[in-house]
Amino acid sequence: MNGARRRTAPPTVAAGAFSGPVHHLYVHVPFCRAKCDYCDFASEPVGSAPEGALLDRFVAGIAAEWERERAAHDVRRLHTLFLGGGTPSLLGPDRLECLLERFRPSLTPHAEVTVETNPDDAGTISFFQGASTQTSLQGLVTKPAKVTSAGKVR
Repeated sequence: MNGARRRTAPPTVAAGAFSGPVHHLYVHVPFCRAKCDYCDFASEPVGSAPEGALLDRFVAGIAAEWERERAAHDVRRLHTLFLGGGTPSLLGPDRLECLLERFRPSLTPHAEVTVETNPDDAGTISFFQGASTQTSLQGLVTKPAKVTSAGKVR
């Protein structure tokens, strides 16, 4: 075969591979201040002062979708809730609280809740200091030279 590799078909997903109880949830928040050079995620740059009505509609849409999907998949307990994006901390403390209130009845007592955030979002960070569940804030590089060289916009 002259050193050429033979390609194989991608594995097929077995029927029912994703059936069963849901215990972990990822919520994609597609808003960011500016699109980073390296980012391939679905995201919408909204600047440093995003339109409140847009963010309100997003939170309401996620809440409605959660209720539909929770019922459709009979979700009873969540062990992990991950809010990623984009930059979920752009929602601000009040919208994050509203969103988390929707998930709170399904969270186990020791559930891990992770919210990606920028180091500049001090209001969001202080919001989590009094949280009753195990929370984690994922901040990225904070040194300006490293941020700039990585193409990251804070």
